[in-house]
Amino acid sequence: MAVRHLTRSQHLTTMLNRFGHGVSDSRLSELETALANKTLQDDASLPGNISLSYPLQFCWDNNDFTEETLSGQNTTHCTTGIVLQSSSEPNLPVSDTLQPEQLTATNARQRRPRSLPPPPTADLHYIAGARCLPPLSSSLPTYPSSDVFRPGLNMDFAWLLLRCSANDGYIGGDGVVPAWSGFNAAATSPSNTSRKPTEVGFLPVIAAPPTELATVMELIRRSVTISRRAGQQHCIITCDQAVYAKSLEVLWKHQQNFPDVVLRMGAFHTACVFLAVIGKRFGDAGLKEMGVPILILGKLLLLS
Repeated sequence: MAVRHLTRSQHLTTMLNRFGHGVSDSRLSELETALANKTLQDDASLPGNISLSYPLQFCWDNNDFTEETLSGQNTTHCTTGIVLQSSSEPNLPVSDTLQPEQLTATNARQRRPRSLPPPPTADLHYIAGARCLPPLSSSLPTYPSSDVFRPGLNMDFAWLLLRCSANDGYIGGDGVVPAWSGFNAAATSPSNTSRKPTEVGFLPVIAAPPTELATVMELIRRSVTISRRAGQQHCIITCDQAVYAKSLEVLWKHQQNFPDVVLRMGAFHTACVFLAVIGKRFGDAGLKEMGVPILILGKLLLLS
């Protein structure tokens, strides 16, 4: 099979088989078809570098190819997702791979399919109906204390102390302490810690744009399915602001089906929302009037 993948030559695989090396090209086609059918049986299949024994997080976003067409329409818009897993070894369960008896049955002399039929068109349906409000609760949710959060809290506290010390001039040298992302990236690099980098696996693509509620429903369903297979109590999904708004609408309407979904918005879009709120709140407090003279004076200084 390795020679077939490298050369894609039927003549070469047939010649090697006649010399007693490997199986025939027809049998290779049957094996590849059996492997492909095994993968297609579960649309929420995991990548090979992701294990079900460690916590998982999901990220979904749009993937627009925007091909150049005469009318500017009929371009490709799909939804792609990745699954993140920190400090794990690639160790898939045996149930997610082909069993030896399955391979033996495949090598039997009975004729098996040698090609896959064209995939059917995926029609995602979603009945929106009336919008639902978020669930109301008189008490804040409580989370059990665990030692899992303690390393992260200690790291954040150390970064905060270093930033304050740098601003006060207590740190020698250039006194530059990177931002939160840069500090954590440097502190958790493989050269400074025994932790391994986060594993990133690509999930099957959804052939539909994420701006549709049916697509959002499908990506939530796939994430929840994988989380339940991994035995996780909660399903953590991260997305941008547009998908976040659509996902909230779906989750509020189907609270009974997805009670344990934790929806998160990316840091960039969260900062954009905060900036929009600050601008809206202080828009009539003279902030705009203060900025206009600064811009004018700045242009005059540049011209002078």
